[in-house]
Amino acid sequence: MTATETLIELQKLGVVLKPQGDNVHYRAPRGVLTPELLQSLVKHKAEVLTLLIEPVDYAACVCSVPVGRTGPDTCIVCELPLICPVCERCRGCKLRLRFPEGGR
Repeated sequence: MTATETLIELQKLGVVLKPQGDNVHYRAPRGVLTPELLQSLVKHKAEVLTLLIEPVDYAACVCSVPVGRTGPDTCIVCELPLICPVCERCRGCKLRLRFPEGGR
């Protein structure tokens, strides 16, 4: 499991991660952290810290007018199945760039 996959899996499970200096502090619902997830978090600690500190790099659609239906593939950033068939970037991320939810 990569650092990004670990971070995504932890976020799906409701684990809250916060960078504090050279450490990653977490708050998790009881029973969701498996030994494998903890091991992956420890293994990729430096990369996870970088991912938590750096701003999100949205993979936003670059088409001026979206054309065509989206397929079943999901975006690794926003996890929505809104990949544009023309530019192969995410329409969901394009909306997040236009209408940010704050905080990021």
